[in-house]
Amino acid sequence: MPIAFKTTNIQFQNVQGRQTETQTVPFNSDVVSAETAVRGFNFDFRIADRNIDKVEVTTRKRSQNNNVVEVEASVIYADQRRDDDYSCTVNVLVIAEVV
Repeated sequence: MPIAFKTTNIQFQNVQGRQTETQTVPFNSDVVSAETAVRGFNFDFRIADRNIDKVEVTTRKRSQNNNVVEVEASVIYADQRRDDDYSCTVNVLVIAEVV
């Protein structure tokens, strides 16, 4: 069966602590199975001069139905108190086996 690749950007705007967002990714054919990978990411504190304690980015396939895959990205970008606003973009690669 053929393999198809799609990318999507998941945005996080002015958030604090650990955050999770989902996004749907449509394919041109029905999806038999799918996996995700982090292709890249960009973090930015709203206020400069922060000591970073933790940076984490994960992705996973949340569900699939016919030709649509729902992907999830979870992030954290924080100092020790985890109370500073940040924004983030996660570029997710979806790899799907299609019919």
